[in-house]
Amino acid sequence: MGSFLLVAAPILGGAFAVNALLNVLGRFSRLILIGGTFAVVGVGAYAAAFVLDMITLAWAGQLPPANIVWPCVTWSLIASSSLMVGAGRPVPFAARATPFWLVGGLEMLSSLAHPRNLVAATALILGGIAYGSVAAQRGAGAAGTMENSDQPKVRWGRAPAIGPYRLGMNTAEASKVVELTSAERRALNATVEFKNERIYHAPPGEFADATWEIVLGAVDGRVYKVSALLVLENREQRDKMWRKLDAVLRTPLGTPATAAAAIVIWDTEDGNVVMNRADAGRGYAVVLTLTSRAVTGFVRMK
Repeated sequence: MGSFLLVAAPILGGAFAVNALLNVLGRFSRLILIGGTFAVVGVGAYAAAFVLDMITLAWAGQLPPANIVWPCVTWSLIASSSLMVGAGRPVPFAARATPFWLVGGLEMLSSLAHPRNLVAATALILGGIAYGSVAAQRGAGAAGTMENSDQPKVRWGRAPAIGPYRLGMNTAEASKVVELTSAERRALNATVEFKNERIYHAPPGEFADATWEIVLGAVDGRVYKVSALLVLENREQRDKMWRKLDAVLRTPLGTPATAAAAIVIWDTEDGNVVMNRADAGRGYAVVLTLTSRAVTGFVRMK
């Protein structure tokens, strides 16, 4: 029992430390979280491969069974603790499955010289599919629990730039902007107005391989809102762009805070990103709106 504790204590302690580190670093960048999860699962996959190799060596009569007991216990602990740390993270399926496939691919290559490794290769490749799927379900459940709790939501990434337009930029940096007239502002029928607010038409901006009409909202010369409109000829084009935008934005921003048929919202480190779609007369529109968290400090006029 004492020997087991000497082995288990540092492994489990290391797993707790890595888990805490990923929790902290993951709040700063989704890419760090994905990379860290990939590395941790890679350690788990390698450890699992080592255990499988030991077992197949004993099965083939190349090692006495008594000689593999402690190596298998040690590496099984490393594998299980690493995979537990990697499970439940809000990362793509590939970030968890690919490490298994890479290690399994190496085992498959080595099976050309050592046919017994084919067993381990097959187990690792299938294990990657199973682990990636089960861990993703756990992650979705954890995300749902977080959204329904009183804990603050984790925010990933920053709102993207649309062409040259980004949140927090100075309006002097945006060329050829034209302020909306009083009549145009009344037509907007905005429910909220801020002190020293100005709204501008801006030249079109490029984003996701499309050209968007741009309206900028600014307070004291700083852009707090970027509204981008894309009108397409038919519903098929609109829905194709909707799917493309969803994929483009999920990579840096992660799972949306809210997702429905006609609106998707991401909480970001500097505000939020809202994606809408609607029928617009004879056209079909997609609207992308970036809003800065700075609005919480603005003085409202209505």
